[in-house]
Amino acid sequence: QMAEIVWQVVGGEKPEPLTKVAVWVSQFVELHARGLGFDQLLLSKMLDICHSHGYTYLLFVVDDRGPGLHAALKAHYLSQGCLEIPEPNALGIKRGMLRAVRSPTAAAAATVDAAGAFSVGRFTVAGGAA
Repeated sequence: QMAEIVWQVVGGEKPEPLTKVAVWVSQFVELHARGLGFDQLLLSKMLDICHSHGYTYLLFVVDDRGPGLHAALKAHYLSQGCLEIPEPNALGIKRGMLRAVRSPTAAAAATVDAAGAFSVGRFTVAGGAA
């Protein structure tokens, strides 16, 4: 059923039944830390981890706990190359997003310097941390 959702969202040729989809369960960024690039850092790291484990897509659900939060997050993730999972769907996922693990947007979203420091936006994690 996961391959069917990928096909429904991405379109084109039907994916192979062995399409590997990683499911990202939860992410929360404190109010005072929003807008500093943490969400972009987390998404970039998740995409790297998925890629290193052979996944082709990342699936996650967008939070809708606050007024306007869902709309803002959805717009943000759409701008990051994510696609909205239509409702209804075979798995009953609501507010779902799907992201191809490797794309030009993902590759450009973060940088790693020679010392291993990982940077996204205004946020940097020293080499070996994260």
